[in-house]
Amino acid sequence: MSNLYQGYRNKRYNAMRLECEPNYNVSLHSEVYVDDRKQFIDRIIFKNVLDINSILDYGGDNGQYIPDVQRKCVYDLSDADPIHQVEKFDITSEEQFDLVMNCQDLEHVADINSLMELIKKFSKKYVYIEVHAYRRPPPINVVIGEHINFFRKSSLHKLLNKHNIKIIDTQIDYDLQVLGVLGKI
Repeated sequence: MSNLYQGYRNKRYNAMRLECEPNYNVSLHSEVYVDDRKQFIDRIIFKNVLDINSILDYGGDNGQYIPDVQRKCVYDLSDADPIHQVEKFDITSEEQFDLVMNCQDLEHVADINSLMELIKKFSKKYVYIEVHAYRRPPPINVVIGEHINFFRKSSLHKLLNKHNIKIIDTQIDYDLQVLGVLGKI
């Protein structure tokens, strides 16, 4: 995974991905899309909980989706440089956060249960898990892409229940292609 995601979405990565997946949309992560996703995340979190001062985005690229709280950290395999006011997190740390986010990573990993245990390890209170949401089964160009796992609301709920995470709220936005679940440890 480190080899695949090193330099994630840089020119070399995009060229290789387009060779394998001609319909890959490099512009999907435009500024407008990022802003809309951030608003989606903010709504589900702050509608339900107010006692969040620190957030770790585990697998969060440069931290662009982290809501505005006192302390913001990000860990990502791609080694992306964090945006302003976001700290890079060292996963050898024992530090815990009020909330740990994991946005659209579960689709990419072979060992989902290990990732869920890592997310729980770093959380004191809450988790926010987000996966792609599809109105219909994913098109073939997505299936042959990087996604090795696909989720529905029911399968994501079962995963969180398996890891003893109490579901607080679930939201779906098919235009943004996101399914987000806020849970309590």
